[in-house]
Amino acid sequence: MTIKVFLDCEFTEFEQPKLISIALVTENNERSFYAELTNTYTINDCSEFVVSIVLPLLDAKPLTLPLTDYTNVYARMSFDECRIHLMKWFELLNDESCIFNDVPQFDFTLLSSLFVEQWPEQLSLYCETICSSTADGEELYEKSTIQLFKNGFREHHSLDDARVMSKAYHAMQVSGIKTASQQYITSVGLKHLSNRKIQNN
Repeated sequence: MTIKVFLDCEFTEFEQPKLISIALVTENNERSFYAELTNTYTINDCSEFVVSIVLPLLDAKPLTLPLTDYTNVYARMSFDECRIHLMKWFELLNDESCIFNDVPQFDFTLLSSLFVEQWPEQLSLYCETICSSTADGEELYEKSTIQLFKNGFREHHSLDDARVMSKAYHAMQVSGIKTASQQYITSVGLKHLSNRKIQNN
């Protein structure tokens, strides 16, 4: 069984996005990974919106080593620490996994930047884009998202955003609305895909 993992990232701005925080949540909400990056950006890299809305929501404590429990990681850490511990997090899922996201051109690209040299064996190279094949499905997803944020989830905090994404996707599924299958792969993913084909020949 493939585990659905919902991804959200906060980043500095749209033109040259730099990773601020990253969150991943399994579909059953039993496992999560949340990291606030300490060395990927400066405040001068951030848009006015990010400075006023996103940065004040950052509340993680510095990473405490050794990290022995990967069930729900929540910490400030460097880019390299994030890569190392996220690799381990995926390994401990003990099953194949696939990323689900609604803006993969930003979020999945930023996630992929952590895995330039090595991609987690259990993780698909493709991201499933969350979308519906009907207008009713899109409306339900949007309404579910709005209601969840009204109920206390913090919009623009990547962990809360990932949880909301998971719950809104679940709302579409339980209502019987079909989700459209649109896969997205980054240049990093294409490189790993090419390497795998070479190795298998």
